[in-house]
Amino acid sequence: MDQRTTVDDRAWDEATAATRRRVDEGEDVRFSLQLAGLLVAVLVAVLSVLVVAGEPAGVVGVVQVVLTVGAVVLGVVDWVGSRRRRTLLPFLGMFLGSLLRPLSPEQRRSLTRCLRGREPDPGPAAPLVLAQLDLARRRDRAAIRTLVVMGLAVLGGSLGSGWPHLVGVLVAALVVTAGTRLERSWRRRARERAEAAVARSA
Repeated sequence: MDQRTTVDDRAWDEATAATRRRVDEGEDVRFSLQLAGLLVAVLVAVLSVLVVAGEPAGVVGVVQVVLTVGAVVLGVVDWVGSRRRRTLLPFLGMFLGSLLRPLSPEQRRSLTRCLRGREPDPGPAAPLVLAQLDLARRRDRAAIRTLVVMGLAVLGGSLGSGWPHLVGVLVAALVVTAGTRLERSWRRRARERAEAAVARSA
């Protein structure tokens, strides 16, 4: 085994260990995505109540207030629950740069191909691929609740703005759903290939 191979293997191992620690211990968070979602819900709810209070009561106004206030309640539950489960997500910096610092630019490009399922044999990157897929799944499960909170708040706030805004919200939801399904197919293929590579090396 030459020196270059030894250095490369050490880099893969260090990045894998750092990612596994993040999966097990949670994120280092100062301002969380969950708190940002709660603040958005509070802002929309306050604006909705002010708008509805200045107009004659109607069905749309009542539904708008119910949805936005409901988003606030769900936001509080999401934030408190995430703190207890140690699943708070950073509002900014949800990137893997610090975790991948040991890797060379070439290794990072190879990892990206593996995570997109474009690498038939991940080779030594397989354990890191699996670790990052586990981290992504952990983050997704935490983020989906916040997305529901923000989506509910935006939907409620758009009810009083006419059909164009409501259609825009629905189109955005469809785009996010389609992107999520595509991402899941990439991850499924990446996981299958990484698991096969780990099994071959065992």
